[in-house]
Amino acid sequence: AEVVHFHTARAHALAPLCRRPGVRLVATRRMDYVPAGGPYVRFLYNRAVDAVVAISEGVRDALVRVGVRRERIRVVPSGIDPGAYATPPGAREALRAEWEVSEEALLVLVLGALERRKGHAVLLEAARRLAPAALGLRYVFCGEGSEASALREAAAPLGAAVRFAGFRSDVAACLAAADLVVLPSLREGLGVAALEAMAAGRPLVASRVGGLPEVVLHEATGLLVPPGDPGALGTALARLAVDGALRARLGAAGRVRVHARFTSAQMAEGTLACYRGEP
Repeated sequence: AEVVHFHTARAHALAPLCRRPGVRLVATRRMDYVPAGGPYVRFLYNRAVDAVVAISEGVRDALVRVGVRRERIRVVPSGIDPGAYATPPGAREALRAEWEVSEEALLVLVLGALERRKGHAVLLEAARRLAPAALGLRYVFCGEGSEASALREAAAPLGAAVRFAGFRSDVAACLAAADLVVLPSLREGLGVAALEAMAAGRPLVASRVGGLPEVVLHEATGLLVPPGDPGALGTALARLAVDGALRARLGAAGRVRVHARFTSAQMAEGTLACYRGEP
């Protein structure tokens, strides 16, 4: 091997055992919280590998706070194939029928694991305050996770306005069915779901946390709100609900931004540059 690339904390812990002449060791960090471990973590990032990849400036800042030298960290944003999120023929009508959402309603889509860090409970509280029927909002959560039961219980008072669709592999079809996408995350390294939504031309409301502000430009490709703030989240949702022109403008700009900055080809080139040791 010429390169060994560690993609998880457990794998990275093996780096000291992988040192060989002529082999470049690279570690990628995807989470936006400060890693625990103190001096040993600093050793793993500053000495045990030759280079560190962070998927966003937010992730790099978290590493710097624990003592990783900034100059060792290359930011290589996650990327996607935008073409994979083109609207499949008939998908919008079929899924809205499956989810019992009328064409007149506004479908708010949430993509992601049902875990506390994703902030779904904050969105449900925002929805409760908004009174969905008044704005014609319907919420569909796609994903599974440890918070599923608690979230279903919290959503019960909202009745048919909320649907939990479970894990879906047909992300492009889900996005086609949606009118807007919400990422109410409490933590987020970058937010691939945001990239997917933008590639599909869907307007976003997202938390101003981690790497999300690097993807979602406030008032340009989406709306950013403070994490954990159901009032601000509800205000942003209501604004998009009543302004179709704003939804169209943000969605179109988001698609352009993904093509310009967050493609899988760009991610691959940045990773290869790191393998080659280029500055």
